[in-house]
Amino acid sequence: MNPKMLPKSHGAGGASGYKIKDLGSKNGTILKGEPMVPYKEYPLQEGDVFQIAGSKYMFRASPS
Repeated sequence: MNPKMLPKSHGAGGASGYKIKDLGSKNGTILKGEPMVPYKEYPLQEGDVFQIAGSKYMFRASPS
C-alpha cells in the first residue's frame, strides 16, 4: 500500500519499514482488532488488517 493513499491523520511509511500512527483522528484507528493509542507508532507486518472510518484494509508491502 502506498502511504500516500492513507488519510494524513492515519499513517506514513519510512526508510525503517512501514508504520501506522493515528494522528488524533476523530474516529480512531483499529489495528488487528485493537484500538490504537493516538500518536503512538505501530509497525505494520504483511497481512495486518486495520480499520479507518469503518473501512477495513489489509497491508501489503509488495504488489500481488
